[in-house]
Amino acid sequence: MKKKVLATMLALSVIAPTAIGFTGCKKKVADDENTLQIFVSNFGYGTDWVDALITEFKKQDWVTEKYPNLNIPTPDKNSERTFPADRMITDGKTNTYDLLFACDSATANYDKKDGSGNLYFEDLSDLYATKVPGEGEVTFAQKMDDNILSNMQYTPRGSTKQTYYSMQWVNGYMGLLYNKTLVEKELGADYVLPKTTIQLEGMAKDLKAKGETPFISSSKAGYWSQISYTWWVQYEGTEKYEDYWLGVDANDETTSNNFKQLGRLRSLETLEGLIHESKGYNHDEVNTAEFTEAQSLYLLGEAMMMPNGDWFEQEMRSNYEEDKNHYDIRFMQLPVMSAIVENMDLYTHEKAYSALTDAEKNTYDAKLAAIIAVVDADGTYQDAQAAVAGLTEKDFKKVNEARRVVYSVENHEGYIPAYATGKEIAKDFLLFMATDKGIETFMRATNGASTAFEYDVQTKSPDLYANFSTLQQSRAAIAKKGIVPFQATTSPLVYWGGLSYYLDGALESYFTRQNANDRKSAKEIYDNDIDYYIVKNNGGYWGELLTRAGIQ
Repeated sequence: MKKKVLATMLALSVIAPTAIGFTGCKKKVADDENTLQIFVSNFGYGTDWVDALITEFKKQDWVTEKYPNLNIPTPDKNSERTFPADRMITDGKTNTYDLLFACDSATANYDKKDGSGNLYFEDLSDLYATKVPGEGEVTFAQKMDDNILSNMQYTPRGSTKQTYYSMQWVNGYMGLLYNKTLVEKELGADYVLPKTTIQLEGMAKDLKAKGETPFISSSKAGYWSQISYTWWVQYEGTEKYEDYWLGVDANDETTSNNFKQLGRLRSLETLEGLIHESKGYNHDEVNTAEFTEAQSLYLLGEAMMMPNGDWFEQEMRSNYEEDKNHYDIRFMQLPVMSAIVENMDLYTHEKAYSALTDAEKNTYDAKLAAIIAVVDADGTYQDAQAAVAGLTEKDFKKVNEARRVVYSVENHEGYIPAYATGKEIAKDFLLFMATDKGIETFMRATNGASTAFEYDVQTKSPDLYANFSTLQQSRAAIAKKGIVPFQATTSPLVYWGGLSYYLDGALESYFTRQNANDRKSAKEIYDNDIDYYIVKNNGGYWGELLTRAGIQ
């Protein structure tokens, strides 16, 4: 993925420093060039990984040689999501952290300056150009996954030069879990997982007929929404999905027509068809349970599938240790949205996909599933042609990309204050995270989660891989071939303009609500954005968004 560059024109406001700190007393820590003070946000992945990395970092010969008097105090942590971003835009007296690991975007602050005109965020371009210790000529940037590297690039206002102010510290995966133990008990040991969303609904129907609950989630969490974003990318392709977030057409001209992308509507319709209250596929607690409660119910075997992330085991570690069922829970590779055929050459109907009969949809779906089977087997276009007569190479490439798209959790990034006294150590700590040793340490401490760097754990460290749970092994297999699409929070339309996926918030709640009067249809949610940005005020709200983003 090649990230497009938008030149922005707005002048930058000077933001006065604000004091934000921890409450209560804390032991004073040395604030000098030999000390690395770290803050880490404490959410799904926990914080053990930072402690493990510190231990190994201090053992490296190149580290002890460079920093003979190295001091790394125990990191501070909290679960205040905006704390790192807020803390960064203070000063060296208020903020003595040299490295902050966040779970919330700080992109809107990258251009902010203190009263003396100095940037708060350290430019990390030199780090990205640094060779990874012990790995020859490979640089930090070259070791990083190409798609994530593109998402880390930032273009300051009034410039076309791309730079780096952050490093993604985890390549978090969001997908669909399934209870292999119970699914095979109900549907047979030879059951084949669904390749398309029509097949996914067929699986839900079969499980419901067996008296099982197909899905569990908390409608408050928005995890199904994130699944639907992947279907949107599948339909439109990664380039057009990126165009939506940058507000441009194929010629890089600004346009509001991206709100009309059919992939936005079809992904909503697909989600609606799977989890609508009328289908009866959801657990009874879908609208009342908090997410951790829903996870606990899932561990008890009260549902077969759950949208979740690869932090699931880490977040539910105590529950896992007490679990007496020992269910084999894994990620399935997310089924390709069946409606994607509407955006392919093989689609021969004049009418919209939504107007097709079930029989017509099933005919297309059989072809789509056959192509996916070839993709899953690492087959070629010629192999796919043999399976589906008349298949174009364009269609094969589209399905190949769609099958590989993965939703990577946004905003999990590390920042270094430009005014930090220990910023050189901080950069070297991030550099260590790019080494094979650093990656293995992170994986071991998180029970298998991946960093932003390329590393085939199954090949390079088979013993470590063998110790992963089947859940993490399944995630690793999917991520190995995965394509990470454009991350919304890296667009000025988002961090300055306020653009969101949809104006309506947690999408699934509109489909799962018990009271019909409280629901919205997929078409209503889709039309709402078009009405607001294109129709109302003669498109004035779109113009206002562009102005806030500094694009016009």
